[in-house]
Amino acid sequence: PISKRGTAYGIFNTIYGSAFLAGSALIGLLYDKNLLTLLFLFVALTQGLSIFILFSLMRSFRRDKKPNG
Repeated sequence: PISKRGTAYGIFNTIYGSAFLAGSALIGLLYDKNLLTLLFLFVALTQGLSIFILFSLMRSFRRDKKPNG
């Protein structure tokens, strides 16, 4: 509901910011230790997971919007 929209944006931005901070710190650590192969794998796996989640959510929303009958 519209009355909870501010709370929802706050929760989303908190999770997004925390994940951005953690991911950036991990990438910086891997780069600093010269573990470029692990860095590449980490980035590739997180991007692949993101794409999978995106398509799963898109499919779920499309299914919900289909008219019955």
